[in-house]
Amino acid sequence: MKENVEEKARDMIRALKSTEEYVQYLNYKSLLSNKPELWDKVNAFRRKVFEIQVDQNYGQFEAYEKLLRLKGDYEQELRDPLVNAFLDADYRLCRSLREIFQIMQIELDYDTKFLE
Repeated sequence: MKENVEEKARDMIRALKSTEEYVQYLNYKSLLSNKPELWDKVNAFRRKVFEIQVDQNYGQFEAYEKLLRLKGDYEQELRDPLVNAFLDADYRLCRSLREIFQIMQIELDYDTKFLE
């Protein structure tokens, strides 16, 4: 049984790897990672955005202001078309993954009310 579920998961991963969202993500990731200094700054930006989002989920309510300050701190990098293309592709892939996880949560009747 476990092997069957794992094989189905691998099938789903193969299907995801053929999506436009994933292909674009990999393309822009590859282009951006060829610029190590910029890649490091983009990853620092992504990490800080993630931390702000997590903090907001745990009751901190200054997310909008923090995001505005963060955008100001990374203004130069965010003007780069390659950075914007990567962040857009990253967002679209994350949104697809979130939708898949939500479907799994609903279909498995997994209780997440404890997170509220």
